[in-house]
Formats: sequence, C-alpha cells, structure tokens
Amino acid sequence: MIAAMHKRTKIGCEKLIQEAINNCPVPTIQNYIRRNYMRNTQQWALWARQHFPLLLQVTSTNPLESYHSELKRKTSSLHGLIGAVHNIVAIDCKKQSNSKSAAFDFHVKKVSAYGVEKDIIEEIHKFPLPFQHLLIKEACAIMDRLEKGKGALGLTSLDCHCLFHNRYLLPCKYIFHEHMYGDVKLLTTDV
Repeated sequence: MIAAMHKRTKIGCEKLIQEAINNCPVPTIQNYIRRNYMRNTQQWALWARQHFPLLLQVTSTNPLESYHSELKRKTSSLHGLIGAVHNIVAIDCKKQSNSKSAAFDFHVKKVSAYGVEKDIIEEIHKFPLPFQHLLIKEACAIMDRLEKGKGALGLTSLDCHCLFHNRYLLPCKYIFHEHMYGDVKLLTTDV
C-alpha cells in the first residue's frame, strides 16, 4: 500500500491496490482495502496530491502582513475619519503599483547565465521569471557535476526520475548534462 501511495498515476495506483486485494488471503481485509483505499484514492494518493507544475504560488503571507503593518503605522486616531481614508487609499495605490511591477517582472524579465548554451537560454527565456531561475540553477549544476568528474548518465529520452523532474516536469540537470555533454541531444523537437 505504501508503493500505491507514491504512484504518480491513477492507473498505476489502482493496479497496485488491486494486486494487494488479490494477494490478500483474508476476505475481511480484502473488503477493508476495497472500502477504505480503492474508493478514495484521490484523497491520499500522490497522483491526486501532486500539484500542477506551472503553478508556483506564493505560500508566504508576507505581502499581507506588510500591508497590515503599514496600515497600522500610517493610520491613527489623530488623523480623523477623512485623513484615515486618505492614508488607506494612498497605501492601496502603493501596494497596487508594487503588485503591477512584480507582475511585469514575472512576465518580462530575463535571466542570464554563463556557461549555458545560447539555444538553451533562449528556450529558458520563454518561461516566467521564477521558472527561469529554477532552470538556470539546474543548467548551472552541470558545472558541479563536471568538477566532481561525473559524466553524462546516458539518457536516451526525457524520462528522468529525479525529484526536480518529478516535481516540475521540466528538464533537470541530468537532462541538461546529457544534452550538452552526452551523445544524445535530448532538448530538440525530434525527441
């Protein structure tokens, strides 16, 4: 059942649960597995809990806390009702401007990196800024692998089972390594 919990596809998860049911000699345990595991895999299995890779949502509440602390600092009972409203509107305008600037940077800013091929950088620039940072970090990790004397893994396809690739479904350092220094160019339209 632990293996079923870590399956990344619904079909694979259900197959492992069915194997557990078929291999169990006790009918009451078979019914228990059917009732408590087979019917509600979406509540506990990895295939359902794995997030969409392109949603890098901010889980921090710092912007909200910053807004509230600024409200507390700028408004006081000395200003009166109209003065407090003016301060709140000014803070709202400032925060709105900051969020528009962050959204602009998210879509428009481009990162640069030394030692990464030009065609790979051009493809990385098609992603939003947070993903560009992630991909550049993975592409630059190849230099660490080379310094340690590690060679390309000999990948023949874009299937890699490292944590980064499983989490984001994007090329990882092993795929970049194979593409840049291995025998197979994996990051092409032909693959």
